[in-house]
Amino acid sequence: MPLATVSRETVGPLYLETVEDGWIKVRKMGYGKHLKRQELAARVSQQMPEKGSKTKDDRRLDYTMLAEDSQLFVFRECLVDHNLEDENGLKIDLHTRMGIENLDGKVGEEIDKLIDMVNEREDISSFLKISETSLSSLESDPS
Repeated sequence: MPLATVSRETVGPLYLETVEDGWIKVRKMGYGKHLKRQELAARVSQQMPEKGSKTKDDRRLDYTMLAEDSQLFVFRECLVDHNLEDENGLKIDLHTRMGIENLDGKVGEEIDKLIDMVNEREDISSFLKISETSLSSLESDPS
């Protein structure tokens, strides 16, 4: 029978164009995680009129975009490793709200794009600049 489950293998390193020598390693999301991402990205709430109200104007429907919560979920699920540092030379924790808030916007957008590319099976070969030298240096890197 054909395999229909998501591979949890790590893809990368995927080299960033926005950060010299910067790279990330990602893994794919399963369909259930994709649905959870959509749920976090947009929430709808409905407020009904109070008891005794005679007007329909008291009804309200709110549609809230929660991009930050959705992005934090995606980074926690998909971002396996990276070599990105802050101005003090410390590795940025991109699994936290603070890490995402401090991340340069262009870098964050590129990481998001790469994660989407991996999950949508788009061509990521241009980001996979793996050579024998870079592979061996990654394997010997203790971080």
